[in-house]
Amino acid sequence: MPIVVGPGIEIGGGVTVSAGLQLRGVLSTAGQAAYDATTVGNFFAVSSTDYGNVAAQLTSITKYVMNDLQMAVSPSGSWTANFAQAYPTSVATVPTGTYIIGFTCRQGGSSGNATPLISTAFPPTASYTAIANSPAMSSLNAQNYFVRKAPTTATAATSYLGLVSSSTTPLNNSSLAGLQAYYSPSGPPYTSWTSWTTSSMFYQVLGTPDQQW
Repeated sequence: MPIVVGPGIEIGGGVTVSAGLQLRGVLSTAGQAAYDATTVGNFFAVSSTDYGNVAAQLTSITKYVMNDLQMAVSPSGSWTANFAQAYPTSVATVPTGTYIIGFTCRQGGSSGNATPLISTAFPPTASYTAIANSPAMSSLNAQNYFVRKAPTTATAATSYLGLVSSSTTPLNNSSLAGLQAYYSPSGPPYTSWTSWTTSSMFYQVLGTPDQQW
């Protein structure tokens, strides 16, 4: 009988070594096809099930900004298109050595693109730029889910997360209320910020220190 010495590693009559669960391997057939068709480092749309599998089955996953319960709050109000938001440091600080591998956000009643943002400084002195591409949000009045194909670099310093959408999006008026956030209508790169503590676009980001692809 083979001897199991670790996740995906067996020693028997011969030696079999495998890498354990990998990002592509936890996706559905449709998710794997989308993964294969996507440029390395870019985000692509997946089902809620695929997103959940990435979050649950890969190792050392952290959910940043909003947790699952906060993402499920009924929206109240809407956020102006193309206004970026820098989320509070208490929920949106990503440590050095983190790979950003997925995100989910809510879309309003018209189509648009979501751009996850990142910065190594926090407003009012900061420059937020795109983590990668700006995938399309096709599920209207609902959450949209995205996974990132094989990012090649992790964060090189402590970083802060933000988001901008090209269309009007729903707001969560309770989960982060009172926490110090900022917004910017300045356009990319986002460098001009105004204090904002009332409400936030629905947003969750998946990160891990472990390269699993």
